[in-house]
Amino acid sequence: MYCQHAVVWGEVCLHESLHRAITMTTHSERKDWTETFVQILISIELCLKMTDTPSLIRVPLSARSAPSDPPSALSAVSDDPSALLAASSDTRSPLPAPSDDSQSALSALSEQNLARLARTLLRSIELVLNAHDYITDIPINSVLPWIVLYRVLRYVEVYDPGAAPPMAATDDDEDSPCLPSLALLVSAHELLGRRGWCMTGKGELLLFIVRVMMSELSRGGGGGVGEEHPCKEELELALEQCFYCLYGHPNKKGRAPKHLDDHNTTTVSVGVLCPCRDVVPPCLQVCEFVSL
Repeated sequence: MYCQHAVVWGEVCLHESLHRAITMTTHSERKDWTETFVQILISIELCLKMTDTPSLIRVPLSARSAPSDPPSALSAVSDDPSALLAASSDTRSPLPAPSDDSQSALSALSEQNLARLARTLLRSIELVLNAHDYITDIPINSVLPWIVLYRVLRYVEVYDPGAAPPMAATDDDEDSPCLPSLALLVSAHELLGRRGWCMTGKGELLLFIVRVMMSELSRGGGGGVGEEHPCKEELELALEQCFYCLYGHPNKKGRAPKHLDDHNTTTVSVGVLCPCRDVVPPCLQVCEFVSL
């Protein structure tokens, strides 16, 4: 219940903080509101991570009702970004661990608010991708907009599979068997990599992609033991690109393999033993450790 309330208020605060960050006239004000946006996003991601479990109960989007007394435009919140951050959620309070039959905190959002959350995340991503070429630092110092948007897409795919995804497919994606949520992660790495930003947050996005892709590959096609995943090649290529940026494998001292792109990243140290080594692409199996 705590996570659901936090996401309801966090969604409104997130929307408002991004609006303030865009419309403020001074650099210091824009910086303050951007930092507030990121902090609220951290709280939302924490709640979603705790409640996104495999045993979620399906709730049709049309059956949801809006939360009681929904906040409107945060009229009671001052122009101080710290006040907005405090209104989103109190992260100092301990969060209860979800039970096995828990439901995603996104279920607390009405269909309209869920769509607005997606639009807010897309707007923040647009600000990053449209940054001028001379800008070397990522405008919003977080990859969480991509991760939270993935969770929103995945939620819609699971709980309302007949709904149209909030992102329009490109001509290249029309014949792809991959779900929009997986395609989003692949695109996120590709687009951020072009600017050398894919390792933002010590590779947080890439480590997330590795976990998701390995989980997908371990499930296979879902129709029986040994059945291949319908987009196995795409997922394995995405994994190879992540490992190349994260760990410099294959060796980054020479040229990048033809099927991989050099994003000019700084690699991280190798960490925990990979729990899904049996699904790692053959060319990567020389790596005994993967940081997850």
